[in-house]
Amino acid sequence: MNKKDNFDIKKQLPFVIAEIGHNHQGSIETAKKMIKVAKDCGASAVKFQKRNNKKLYTKKLYNQIYDNKNSYGATYGEHREFLEFGKKEYLELKNYAKSLDIIFFATPFDFDSVDFLSEIDVPAYKIASADLINTPLQKHIANQDKQIFLSTGGWYNERYN
Repeated sequence: MNKKDNFDIKKQLPFVIAEIGHNHQGSIETAKKMIKVAKDCGASAVKFQKRNNKKLYTKKLYNQIYDNKNSYGATYGEHREFLEFGKKEYLELKNYAKSLDIIFFATPFDFDSVDFLSEIDVPAYKIASADLINTPLQKHIANQDKQIFLSTGGWYNERYN
């Protein structure tokens, strides 16, 4: 998608984004149901999350035992991997959203995820509040020449607050 094909947020005010993130619990069918509910509720877009877990987390954290009632794996890494969709699933969800006339995009948490989302041609990116001062990631996202939503709500840094 080039810039001329990108959506115009000014024509969709208020612009409501349904945060799906990883709440689909690793199920493509649940993700589709959530997209449909978002559309039925009047949302303008649905937003997922994309991570390269092995690069984003330290080996220690990735391999840490993750024992709780909401765990999808024995380690934190296994749990996070269970929640990640690949290219096939992302394209299926993107096409499903398009069939419902709702915008599909995601928050990338690392460079590989930005590139992944670029490959499937999302029309926008959201930068997580945790990455508010992650200038290298922001520049990499900006180089995609797509609309950007920059979250500030969950950001806190003692140095600046």
